[in-house]
Amino acid sequence: MSLWTLGQDLDPILVVLSDQLVGTFRPKEVAAAGTIQALVLARGASVFHNDFPNSPWAGTLPVGHIPVENVLFTPLPNGDAVSGLLGVINKPGGFGDADCRLLEGFAGLLGMGLAKLRTKEALEASERRHRTIFERAANPIVRLSMDGTILDCNHQVERVFGYPMSELRGQPARL
Repeated sequence: MSLWTLGQDLDPILVVLSDQLVGTFRPKEVAAAGTIQALVLARGASVFHNDFPNSPWAGTLPVGHIPVENVLFTPLPNGDAVSGLLGVINKPGGFGDADCRLLEGFAGLLGMGLAKLRTKEALEASERRHRTIFERAANPIVRLSMDGTILDCNHQVERVFGYPMSELRGQPARL
């Protein structure tokens, strides 16, 4: 099984075979024009081939790739976009439409998980940027709850007003 994520040139492709990590590849090395992966990305739909050695894509495998008899790739959905690919190879007897539906269902769940992870990472990055701005501001900043309790303040509050931040947190704000 291989999992490909898109969006960043440096996202590795994780290749797992029978619970053993086989290796990683970079998307630009493998999903170039003319590959089965490029076809899946262009169509936005699953593609399988049960005679891979005689397919138009047989010569597109990276150096050192294990032999491929048959292959199935499906896109990882992310709303209306494709966020990656999920691929499986070498099923005894080959792949069929039922295999496509099964892998598409799994890819849908995986796509939702990846979207959630990327959203979480973006939120954490935004929070780090906010925290940096908050802490490095030249002016005092106080963050209050709806009832006026001091939730947080930056170091400039301590410098200007002379109270340690630890004493201010949790106290009611009074003018």
